Amino acid sequence: SMITLASIEVDPILSTVLGANARSLHDAAFPERPWNDELQLLVVYLLYILSRPGNVEDDDFGPFLGALLSAPVDAMPFMWKKEDLHKAYPDPADKIRVTAEAILYDVREMYVEIVPILVESHPDIFAPKKKERKMKKQMTDKNGGTEKDDVATVQGHPPVENENGTKPGEKTEWAKEQDKEWAYSFEKFLWAYAIVNSRHWNLPCADVDSALASAVVGVAGKTIEATQTTAEKLPRPHAWMAPIADMLNFGPACTKAAYNHKTKSFEITATCNLVLGQEITFWYTDECEDIVVANFGFTSSLLDTCLSAEEWRDRSEQWQAHAKVLEERLLEAWNEADDLRRALEKSQGEHLMEGDYRGTDDTRMRGGGRFRDSVEESL
Repeated sequence: SMITLASIEVDPILSTVLGANARSLHDAAFPERPWNDELQLLVVYLLYILSRPGNVEDDDFGPFLGALLSAPVDAMPFMWKKEDLHKAYPDPADKIRVTAEAILYDVREMYVEIVPILVESHPDIFAPKKKERKMKKQMTDKNGGTEKDDVATVQGHPPVENENGTKPGEKTEWAKEQDKEWAYSFEKFLWAYAIVNSRHWNLPCADVDSALASAVVGVAGKTIEATQTTAEKLPRPHAWMAPIADMLNFGPACTKAAYNHKTKSFEITATCNLVLGQEITFWYTDECEDIVVANFGFTSSLLDTCLSAEEWRDRSEQWQAHAKVLEERLLEAWNEADDLRRALEKSQGEHLMEGDYRGTDDTRMRGGGRFRDSVEESL
């Protein structure tokens, strides 16, 4: 089983809230804030299945969810407290710091665009429980002030784990602490984003296309087909998560991945001659080192060093000079083509004039005959 947008469509409850039909209605009502970010939707879905009654172990995704809850995210800079991030990267222009802060800002935007609307429209599913609300109010009164909104602040990042780490399937202390909070708090949303962003695949999946294309939506009294492509058309990339497959580490590009629509399976195929004991790796991204560190919290000797602002300026100047040379060559080619066009038109004109003058014998005779006839008529 995989976690995809199709997972939302088959859920009897969530499909009515975040399915293709519901999303189309929302987009028609709020065109400036469409729900078309698949990572955003998968984050909500992950929190949704974690918040369902019962133990995680009893869920269809039980083992996978257990692995996700035990996955450390504390190495990702955007999960850190502001003071910790600034202490680690004191330069305000540091690429890792700037990128981490930009990611945090984007996640806040994602949260604001969807969670408040879900809470207002479906409080039975997404709103905090009354007991939790009461506890929050008591804490606010005790502190003698107004509680900060979940959307506006991040109260911390998960602490560094013990040297021994966690056992397979065992939750981190931070994950255990999150169990006591509202299921859709910004802290949990941020954690879920870290999990989805670091473990999702972005590849074509014809089955997701089919599931979305089969949805019929009604907007303003009209029935229209969903705009997604069908399985018969070229499938577009989708964000989705697959158990086991997310365990591949970054490394040499010795594998390729694809979803097999016929066998309904996700296939990872070796592209190198692997030997016994060799780690199977996947090339995640072509981004430079600082961007990878800010997003995923790891580095590798295979990653290129990010260019500094000065280096980008030098490269920009080089590209501008190169573009100017290409423009000059293009202008020369255009002028040459224009000269050839004029020469060809001139040659064709001379050829036509010569043909009219010479003509064939029959033409000259017919022409002479018409000339004589016209002379005789005038006489």
